[in-house]
Amino acid sequence: MAEIRIDSSGLTFTKFSVSGHSPDLVDGAGVPVLALAPGVYGIEQVPGRPARFEFQVTQEGIVAYDAAQVG
Repeated sequence: MAEIRIDSSGLTFTKFSVSGHSPDLVDGAGVPVLALAPGVYGIEQVPGRPARFEFQVTQEGIVAYDAAQVG
């Protein structure tokens, strides 16, 4: 499992869930640490709606994402 931090403190709405990890909302203003197994995940700010940002945790524990999603 990779331990990653997701900082959403700069957003208006700082709470999110990580699809494939937990449906519960996490407050990213406190930059929480999430333990994630290798796989593809999505950040959801509205539970049940499709993820607007997807990322992958590799076997090596590296977070990879398509830079075209940023912006």
